[in-house]
Amino acid sequence: FLAAAKTAGWKSAVMICQPHQVVRCVLGYVRSMATLGHEIALFTATPRSTPWSKLTHGSQGYDELPRFAHIEKELSRISLYQQKGDLATFNELFEYLERRDKRKG
Repeated sequence: FLAAAKTAGWKSAVMICQPHQVVRCVLGYVRSMATLGHEIALFTATPRSTPWSKLTHGSQGYDELPRFAHIEKELSRISLYQQKGDLATFNELFEYLERRDKRKG
């Protein structure tokens, strides 16, 4: 997506995902923006209502659990992927958000 955004010259986008995956998704995009050298104003959207008790499949289609049970797994994935360098650090995220929000005003 970011490669297409760079080619097209897009300056902003809305990412749609499940609420329990927002942090990991944004951290991944912040890392990818730095790697590609194309920073866009990224915003997030999630469904209006989320059935937290509904059984859903987790990462890679495994672990069919109530949606709320995936939150802990998401947190452990974030730490693991940050250590591997696949996700931005939280400091990088906060710096990105500050730059993004300054451009809006």
